[in-house]
Amino acid sequence: MAGPQARRPHYREIPSDAERLRFNHGILNTKLVYRDPEVVFPLRTLRELAADGTIGGLNRRSFSFMGYCPYPEPLVAETGPEVARSLLADEVDLASSFPA
Repeated sequence: MAGPQARRPHYREIPSDAERLRFNHGILNTKLVYRDPEVVFPLRTLRELAADGTIGGLNRRSFSFMGYCPYPEPLVAETGPEVARSLLADEVDLASSFPA
């Protein structure tokens, strides 16, 4: 199948208590990311901010979108709303985005 349906953006759930993260990207040199994962996904920093009371806490999970997205329509119409419903179900007050 060609077109937007063939390239529906995917995502993964990352538990907030994850000890190790795995990075994969077709273009980005992930060796550099592994040197300092906080640049791509600042989980340690977010945990520290929650621990010292700067933020109220972390959701039990985060969402990582992946893949090249030449057709944004499925992301806007399907995948984004799907994740938004999950965040609403988790009663999340604020969401942040960290682009890679």
